[in-house]
Amino acid sequence: MIKLSRINLINWYTFERLSIDLRGSTSLIGPNGAGKSSILDAIQVVLTGNNRNYFQLNASANVTAGQTRKVGENRSVFDYCLGRVAGETLRSNCISYVSLVFEREHDGKCWTVGIGMSAVDGEQNEEVLGAFIAPDQSLRDSDFLEDVDGAPYVLPWGELTARLRKVPGFENLGHRPTHFTRRVLTVLGGKGHHADPEKFLKTLKNGLRIREMKSATEFVREFLLDPAGLDVEALRKSVSTWRGLLKKIEDLEVQKQQVGEAIAAYRELADKTSEETRLRWVAGKAERDRLEEHLRLVTIQHESKLEEQALADRRLTRTREAIARVTEEIREISRALENDTREQAIREFRDLNLPIAQRAHAEADKDYQAYFAAIGGAAGLADRLVLTYGEGEYLRAKEALEALRSRVAGEAGLAARDIDQIVTRLVDPLARYVAKAQDAREGHLRTGATLRGQLRENREQLQTLARGGALVEGPTARLIDYLEAHGIAARPIAELVEVTNERWVDAAETLLGAARDALVVEPRQAQEAIALLRRQRRDYPGTQIVNTTKTGEGTQSATAGSLADVIETDNPHARAFINRRLNTVRRVETEQDLLRHDRAVTPDCLFASGGSIENRRPAQVHRLGKEASRKNIPVLEELVAGQERSLASSEAQAGALKALVEDIQRFLDVAGSRSLDDLERARQSTAESVAQIRDNIRTLEGERPVEIRERLVGLRADLAEYEEELKNDEKAQRVSGHLVGSAAEKLAVARDEFAKAEAMFAERDVLAAAEREAALRDFDFLLAEHGKVLPALRNAAQDQAAKARTRVNQLLGQAPQKAYAYAHDAGIAGQFDREAGPEAQLAWLEGQQASIVNNTLSEYRDQAQEARTSIETSLKTDMLVKLHDRIEGAKRQIRTLNRSLQLRPFHGELYRIEVKPDRFYAEIVEIARRVQLNSIDVGALFEEGGATSGLEPSLMKGVERIKRMIDEGENVEQISDYRNYLQFELVTTTLDGQRVTSDYAKRQGSGSGGEKQVPFYIAMACAMSSVCHSTEDNRDNLGLGIILFDEAFNALDGGNVNSCLALLREFNLQVFACAPIEKLGVFMEQMDTVLSVRRVGTTTMLYADYLKDEGRTKFREANPANEPFDLFKQRFEEDRAETGDVRNAEPQVVT
Repeated sequence: MIKLSRINLINWYTFERLSIDLRGSTSLIGPNGAGKSSILDAIQVVLTGNNRNYFQLNASANVTAGQTRKVGENRSVFDYCLGRVAGETLRSNCISYVSLVFEREHDGKCWTVGIGMSAVDGEQNEEVLGAFIAPDQSLRDSDFLEDVDGAPYVLPWGELTARLRKVPGFENLGHRPTHFTRRVLTVLGGKGHHADPEKFLKTLKNGLRIREMKSATEFVREFLLDPAGLDVEALRKSVSTWRGLLKKIEDLEVQKQQVGEAIAAYRELADKTSEETRLRWVAGKAERDRLEEHLRLVTIQHESKLEEQALADRRLTRTREAIARVTEEIREISRALENDTREQAIREFRDLNLPIAQRAHAEADKDYQAYFAAIGGAAGLADRLVLTYGEGEYLRAKEALEALRSRVAGEAGLAARDIDQIVTRLVDPLARYVAKAQDAREGHLRTGATLRGQLRENREQLQTLARGGALVEGPTARLIDYLEAHGIAARPIAELVEVTNERWVDAAETLLGAARDALVVEPRQAQEAIALLRRQRRDYPGTQIVNTTKTGEGTQSATAGSLADVIETDNPHARAFINRRLNTVRRVETEQDLLRHDRAVTPDCLFASGGSIENRRPAQVHRLGKEASRKNIPVLEELVAGQERSLASSEAQAGALKALVEDIQRFLDVAGSRSLDDLERARQSTAESVAQIRDNIRTLEGERPVEIRERLVGLRADLAEYEEELKNDEKAQRVSGHLVGSAAEKLAVARDEFAKAEAMFAERDVLAAAEREAALRDFDFLLAEHGKVLPALRNAAQDQAAKARTRVNQLLGQAPQKAYAYAHDAGIAGQFDREAGPEAQLAWLEGQQASIVNNTLSEYRDQAQEARTSIETSLKTDMLVKLHDRIEGAKRQIRTLNRSLQLRPFHGELYRIEVKPDRFYAEIVEIARRVQLNSIDVGALFEEGGATSGLEPSLMKGVERIKRMIDEGENVEQISDYRNYLQFELVTTTLDGQRVTSDYAKRQGSGSGGEKQVPFYIAMACAMSSVCHSTEDNRDNLGLGIILFDEAFNALDGGNVNSCLALLREFNLQVFACAPIEKLGVFMEQMDTVLSVRRVGTTTMLYADYLKDEGRTKFREANPANEPFDLFKQRFEEDRAETGDVRNAEPQVVT
C-alpha cells in the first residue's frame, strides 16, 4: 500500500517552511482556530491540482464547537499563500510550494507530488506556476530553499524544476488540474487498478462535508455503490435506428411507387409515341395506296382518251382529203369561168365586198352584244357587291344596280334611249365604288402579307419550341437571327430559367413581362450586340438585351422568400438579372403581408410597389422554362392553324374583290365608249350592206349556164357538207385533244400526288421489323373495319394518331413532372437531367428503380433485420443481463460490507444493510433475472402476442414498462442507473444479530447525533475503498488510499470512534482527521500519528507523536471508557478486597 509520509509547506498559512513526517493514519488535534484545517487544506490543494471545483477549504468553518467564523475570514488558497491570519498579512508577495511525499510500504519506493504558486497582495487570485511529480525523490522543505548570504531563499519555479529534472522520471504537468490528478492517481495506483479522478475527487470532497444521511437508500446509492450506468441510451438509439430504417423502408416504398408511376408514364409515352408513329405510317400507307389506285385508273382513262383522239384524227384526215378533191374540181370549173365578166363580178362581190361587209357587221354586232352583255352582267353585280370602308358609295352603287336590274327585267321593250339613260346614271356610282373596292382589296392584300409574315415567324417559333427553345415575340426572334448572322449567340431569359413552384408561375410571368424576352449575350459581345441593335433599332421595336457586363456585381443567390427564390437557372447572367428584377419582391399570401412590405406580390398577381397595390393582369401566355415551352407547342399549333385559315379567307376576299372590280371595270369601259342607240344604227346599217351584196351575188349567179351552175351548185353543196363534217371533225378533234390534255393533266397530277405520297411514306417507312409488323397488323385491322375503303381507313388512322399525339403531349409534361417529383422528394434533384430526352430519362428512372429494389431497399431491409438483432442483443446483454449482474454485484458488495460491520459494534449494536428491489422497478428486476436464466425470449418484447403472452400479469407490467422506457423517452439518467432499481435499509440488531432493534428510517427523528453520523462514516469508508482499491485486498498490490475528515467524529463517543477508525483501517484507508483536543485520547488508541497544533497570534506550533501498536494498546487499556461498567465494578470490588479498604463499600453510580 502507498501512504502519505511527509507534508512540505513553503510560505503556506503561518508556516514559512515546514516538513511534517507522518506514519499511517494521522489526527490533527487542537483547539478551534489553531490552524489544523490549513494542513488538511494543503493536502486537498495538492491532490486536486488546486481545482476549486473539488476542494473544500476549512470545511468545518461553520460547524465548529459552538463558534461561528467571523465575516471576512473565509479561507482561500490566495490567503494561505499570503499568510493572512488574525487580520494580518504575513507576506505581501511570495512563491509558495505545497508538496506531499508518498511511500510504498513493502519496498520503500517514494514519490513527491506538489504544486507551486505565486501570490501578490492586491491581486485577486494566486497564480499557479505548475504541478509536478518527482518519482524516487523524497523531498523536504530544505529542497525548496537556497541559502543566500546566510538567509533562506525560496527557489524560483524554473530553478526548482531544473533541479528536480535531474532525477529521471520527473514530470512538470503545468496547470491542468484534472490531468494532474489523473496522472497522480495513475502513478500512485495499485497493481491492475487506478482510481477514477472524478470519483476520487468527489469522494474526497464528500468526506469533508459531514452531513446526516436522509435515507439509507440515498447514502448507499451515493457513497457505496459504483455508479456504473446501463447503456439505455444506446438501446434507445438502436431502437431509433431500427425504426428509422423502417421509416426509410417506407420512404423507399413510396419512392419505389413514385418511380414506378414515372416509369409507367414514360413507357406509356413510348407506347403512345410508337402508336402515333404506326398510325401515321398506316395513314401514309393508306394514302399512298389510294393514290396508287387513283393513278392506275387515271392512266387507263388517259390511254382511252388517246385512242379516241387517234380515231378523231383519222376522220379529220379523210374529211380534209374529200374537201381537197371537191375544192379542186370547183377550182377547175372556176378557172373555166374566170374569163367570164359575170364570174369576175361574182368573185369581186364574194371575195372582196362581202367579207368587208360581214366583218363590219360582225364588229357592230359584237359591240351591240357586248353592250347588252355588259348591261346583263351589271344587273347581276348587285348580288356580288360587298360592303367596304366606303359605305355611301356601296349603298349608291347597290341602289343604281338594283334599279337597272328591275328596269331591264320588268320592261323588255325599252327603247335604246331609255337604256342609255339608265346606264348613264349608273356609271358614276360604280366608278366611285370601284375605287373603294380597290382600296379594300389592297387592304386584304396587306393583311395577307402580314399574316404570311406572322405565319413564317410562328412556324419558326414552332421549330424553336420543338428544339427546346422558348416562345418569344417576333421582333425578338428576328433580333436573335440578326445577331446570329453577326456571330453573336443570344438566348432569351425565358429559355434559361425554370419556375420551381407552380403556384407562383402567374406572378413570375406577369412581373417579368417583356423582360422574359430579354436576350443574354456574352459580356465580351454585349457592346457589339447593342451597337447592332442601335443601328437597326426601328426593325426591332420593344426588344431588350441584358447588360451582362454588370451581372457579376450583384448577388448570385436569391433571397429566401423572394419571388426570385422560386426561379432556378444555371446561367449566372440570368441569375443576376432575375435577382435584380425580383429579389426585392416578397412572396406573400395575405393582404396584411402585402401591406407590410414595400414590394410584394401574391399568387393571384396583386402587386405592392411604390406605395400602392396594383391589380396586375396575369400574363396570357406563359414562357418561362421548358414546361411552358412544352405547353405552348399545341397552343402555337392552334394559332398557326387559325392564321392559315385567316390567310386563306383574306386571299379569297382579295380574289373576289379583284374579279368584281374587273367585271365592273369592263362594264364601265363598255358603257363609257358608245351609246346603245348608235350601236343599233351601226348594226342595222352593216346588216343591210351584207344583204345587198348577197343579193348582187345571187343575181349574177342566176345568169350562169344551167349545167355548169347545177354542177357547181352540187359541188358546193358537197363542199358545204364536207366543211360541216370538217367542223364537226375538228370540233371532235379539239374535244378529244382537250380530253386528252385534261386526262394528261390529271395523270400528271396523280403522278405528282403519288410521288409525294410515296416520298412521304418513304420518310415514315423507317420502322424496325417488329414495329413494321405491328403497323401492318393495324393496317389490316382498320382496312377490314372500314370495308376496305382507303380514305375512311386513312381518316380513322389520322384521328387515332391525333389522339395519340394529344396523349403524348400530355405525357411529355406529366412524365418529367413525375420523374422530377420523385427526384426532388428523394433529395437527388441534381441527378435528374431535365434537358435529356425521354429515353435517357426513362433509362435513369429504371436504374433508380433497380437500385431501390435490388440494392437500397434490400440493403435497408437487411440493415433493419440486423438492427432488430442488435436491439435484442443490446436489450439482453447491455441492459437486462448487465442490470441483473450489477444488482447481484451490489448485493455481494453489501454482503461483504455487512460481514465487516458485524465485527464492529456501534452504540452496543450491530449495523446491517438490507437490499430489496425498488417497488417501482420490481417487475423489471424479475424480468432481468429470468432473461439471465434464458427463460424469456427478448425478441418477443417487440412482437404483439409473442412469447411474453405466457407471462403472469405482474411481469407483463414490467414488459410494458420496458417498452415505455424505450419508446416514450423516460429520464435516461433515472433508468440507466442500476442503483435506482434497489432500495436499501440500514437496520441495527443486537450484538448476537438475532433481533432487529430498529431501522434507520425510524431513528431519523429520535436517534442521537452519533447514531445519525455512524452511517456517514460507514458509507465514506466503503466509497473511498471502492474508488481507490476496487476489490483488491492484498496490501502489497494496493496503491494510494486516503480519506480526509474535518472536525471528525464530534458526535460520537470513544467506543464508536474506535469502531469507525477500525473500520477505516480494515478498508486499507489512510485517515487524516481534524478534531478538537477532547478527542485526543480516542485518537491515541487508533492513529499512527497525532499532530498537536497550537497557534499564538501569527505563530503556529506543531508537535508530532508517533504511536506504535504497543502504545495504542496501552492507551486502550488505560481508557476506562473502553471497559464495560459490570467489569469495572467487579474489578473495583476485587481491588478493595485485596487492600482491605472498606470505605465507600458501595460505590455511588449515577446513571
